[in-house]
Amino acid sequence: MNHAVRLMVGLAPVAAVPNMYSPIRYLTPVAKEVERMLVLAGQYEFGARNSLLSEISETLCNRVTTTVQRNASACAVPENIIFAVAGFDAPQMNFTLLPVIVGHTPAGTSSRTVLHFAQGVQSGRFREFDFGDEQRNIDEYGVASPPEYSLQHVTCPVLLYWGENDWLTQPEDVAYIAGQLPGLIASHRVPYDSWNHLDFLWGKEADSLLYRPVMEVMAQVW
Repeated sequence: MNHAVRLMVGLAPVAAVPNMYSPIRYLTPVAKEVERMLVLAGQYEFGARNSLLSEISETLCNRVTTTVQRNASACAVPENIIFAVAGFDAPQMNFTLLPVIVGHTPAGTSSRTVLHFAQGVQSGRFREFDFGDEQRNIDEYGVASPPEYSLQHVTCPVLLYWGENDWLTQPEDVAYIAGQLPGLIASHRVPYDSWNHLDFLWGKEADSLLYRPVMEVMAQVW
């Protein structure tokens, strides 16, 4: 597919993350058990809007009547879980937008994807999914352990942007990825010391610090 890609722009790229700062790394050892429970319950999606966490949030925070009051303390748990995982940068947070953010996040992903990510956190390696069974891996990949992704084969032009305070992918981890990419144009640090993972989406200065510089490079490519 390299010939079909003029430019790949990686914002806060997450691959091998042995230096991850986020507390989520403490939950990855039980990811397999979580996936198994979800599958047994017929839930193949993690963090969907109709999930248990979403139902708790809806019950405690929105279903308010004259007799049932909004529980602000309990509400804070589902509303702030994303910041506990990815970090919080108050100067860049648009608090007026916060209800909209909470209303759409998390939006859900495959439970298999979550398990695959957890495997990468535990191993510190960027490799294919581990089925947890040597024979199954052999049937799928021809080897007992899942093979590493060969980033050397990604020869299309790549531009990376990363944050100094990104809890999910630290500067050392981004540098490792960058060093594996033969088509790397540049790896840019967003010029803001506290820039974190969520600022790439919702930072108040994302337009001037990130989006406009990216669009300028894209305009040159096109």
